[in-house]
Parts: sequence; structure tokens; C-alpha cells
Amino acid sequence: SVIKKNHSEINLGIYETAEEAARAYDMAALFCQGDRAKVNFSDSLHLYDMNFSLDLKLPSQPSPARDKDFYHQVFLEPSSTPRGAGTVLTDLADRLPYSAVVSAELSVWETFSATNSSLETWGGFAAQLLWLVKEQITPSALSSRWDVAAWEAQCRACETGDQASRLLKEAEERGIEWNKVGRLWDAEVSS
Repeated sequence: SVIKKNHSEINLGIYETAEEAARAYDMAALFCQGDRAKVNFSDSLHLYDMNFSLDLKLPSQPSPARDKDFYHQVFLEPSSTPRGAGTVLTDLADRLPYSAVVSAELSVWETFSATNSSLETWGGFAAQLLWLVKEQITPSALSSRWDVAAWEAQCRACETGDQASRLLKEAEERGIEWNKVGRLWDAEVSS
């Protein structure tokens, strides 16, 4: 049984029966996708709630809002590094359904994640963010009113954590249309 998360396939193991595999899939889907999950059995949510008492479920639609201190903590603290901030890019990509990205190929996202975990410069961070937004996020998930050309020029000139923070914030708050992304998630889950 396998499930897709972070644009990667996660092997859930080998099961003796199809029902056991389907049950394992349901638990993993509920963990990864919360109430967006499409499950095989109607009692899976009840079983999930009984077995996983921690509140680990995701919202039904991805939320663009971040804690007010998020950008400062990730980008501006003296201990902040591009390598540490790279996980934010992987998390951003994970908030997008397959229908909001150009490529669903596992190798593309493995390379993206590996690069994010080894970033050495803020310019490298901005280059990864630029690639994600310009090359992978479909136009249907982006705002048509966003001045992406000016943002792209700023990405190419990025040298500091402060600049990287502002670029990410602009992409998340002005570039990505989270209402559209939510509708894409809903359509993907219901199909």
C-alpha cells in the first residue's frame, strides 16, 4: 500500500489482505490530508480519532496565514540559515495539490527537497522559490493581478534573509490564490 505526500510516494508496507492495505491507506490519508482525505471505509475517521488522540489533522483547505513571528524566526534570527529555511519551501510545495503543479514526477520533487535541505545562500533559496512559483505552480493557482515580473527580478537579486522573507511572504500572500488552491484540493479529493 502507498500514499502520496510531498509529491512523493510513501510505502505503507505489505499487507496480507486488500482490506488491511486499504485500512492502512485510510489511516495515512487521514494523517496527511485531514478531512480532505478520500477514504475506503466509512468508519475510518472514527477509527483514526480513536487511535490517534493527538490533533494532527490538517485543515480542509490550506491556509496562507502564518504566525506573525514566523518570518522573523525562520529568516532573521542570528541562527537562521538558508538550509534551515529550505524546509519552508518543501512545506509550501506540500500545501499544493497535484492539480496545482506542473509535474507530479517523484524525481522532480525529490530533487527539489534535496536541494532545499542543502541550500548555502539566500540567493539559492530565492532561486528555489522562483522555480517553484514560475515553473511548477500552474497559472490556475496564481493571481492574475500579481506583478510576477517585478517579484522575479527581486528573486534574482536576493542576498539576505530579510529579502528572502519578503519574497516568500509576497508569493504566499499576493501570488498564490489560496481560495483557488482550496477548490483544486476539493476537486482532487472528490474525484
